[in-house]
Amino acid sequence: MSGQEQIQQVQVRRLGPGSWELSYPQFGVAMVFRGLVDDRDSITAEIQAYSQDIWLGITRGNLLTHQWRKAFSESLQERYRACPWREVLDDACMRVLMDYRTPPEVISLARLAVGEFTDAYLCEPLLYEGVPTVLVGDGGTGKSTLALALAVCVAAGAEVLPGVRPVRSGPVLYMDWEDRAHVHAARLRKICNGLGISCPEEVYYQEMSMPLGDVVEEVQERVARTGAVLCICDSLALAAGGEPEEGKSAINYFRSVNSLRVTNLSVAHVAKADLREGEVRPYGSVFVRNSARAVWSVRQQHLGNSVILEVNQEKTNRGKYAGTFRWRMKWEKDALLITSLSDNELAQISAPTDERVMAALRSIWEVRASEGKKPEARRSEVVLLTGLPRSTVWSALERLVARGLAVQVAQTRPGDAAVYAPPTGEESEEDPGPPPF
Repeated sequence: MSGQEQIQQVQVRRLGPGSWELSYPQFGVAMVFRGLVDDRDSITAEIQAYSQDIWLGITRGNLLTHQWRKAFSESLQERYRACPWREVLDDACMRVLMDYRTPPEVISLARLAVGEFTDAYLCEPLLYEGVPTVLVGDGGTGKSTLALALAVCVAAGAEVLPGVRPVRSGPVLYMDWEDRAHVHAARLRKICNGLGISCPEEVYYQEMSMPLGDVVEEVQERVARTGAVLCICDSLALAAGGEPEEGKSAINYFRSVNSLRVTNLSVAHVAKADLREGEVRPYGSVFVRNSARAVWSVRQQHLGNSVILEVNQEKTNRGKYAGTFRWRMKWEKDALLITSLSDNELAQISAPTDERVMAALRSIWEVRASEGKKPEARRSEVVLLTGLPRSTVWSALERLVARGLAVQVAQTRPGDAAVYAPPTGEESEEDPGPPPF
């Protein structure tokens, strides 16, 4: 086999938009190109060369310059003579340049089986495949525990959260700007003990400090090397850097997230003002909510010695709304048990809420009637009057309609205003009494 034929036996792997790894197994060497910069008359990159994990050399140079390639190849030849470095380096630079200059493929949507992608999930229905999702809630509501439970769901291919199905399994990269590894390791062990399974080896943890945009090439390479199918960022404000209210910070963050080309879950905090108004929206710029393809809110309440998590889909850009999940989390000595709520537990939680919502409806109906108007109440008015979270009010209204205590008289699409009136033939002044639980 000629030298040129040997050189053609190369394995090329793109680690990120500006990073490549080229392996020449016939010579026992490999090179990594990082930080490629295109500056008009020069295209520079950092190049590391190694053989069987033995470092041979590192430099930064202009891939277009013959003189630089000649000098670096001679330096490598002195350290490792079993490789024709001049030819290998020329070949590697050529392949990197060709791949860099190849424009993204343009596809015909008419020829694409769109149905296969519209509602593709990694974890159905919480995580869409290949796009960012935001999990938002107040501090201490269990967001990080929920994110780690989803990590186990994907890495182990197990149904950790009742009703949430892992569609595809694979490695997970958990990037943490807030806590430490031992905290998450303890949670991981307890989640898996609660399921009766071994801790999956492919939940990788990385402690972070710099904004994601400043280290995105390193993260891209980490994703490629681990084969991660899910990246979790905890939390979004610290990962984005800059001022949370500035649109630029959010835009740059999601640009970095999308460059990873895998499913992303970003854990976000909520603005206190929104909480007071019954809203749960990510703190900071509107581009956080707009850039995510789905937003899920987390609320917490206590029931006996357990914690109840209410997880509601606040926004989706794909498919239909998935509604609300409620899970009981019970911490035992060395296990976390995550279960669905029984009918009695759901009734115990919803009864006080239904009473408050029913009282608000009656109050609004009476005011409308006294003004000579139709006794109708908008959903937004009920939220404002009760001070309850929006998703909680919506769920209560659905239950009251199902029990015949109210009638929905206007509805467009999820998220739009809905109007509720007394049941036909009943006076708004009548007191329906407490829910019959």
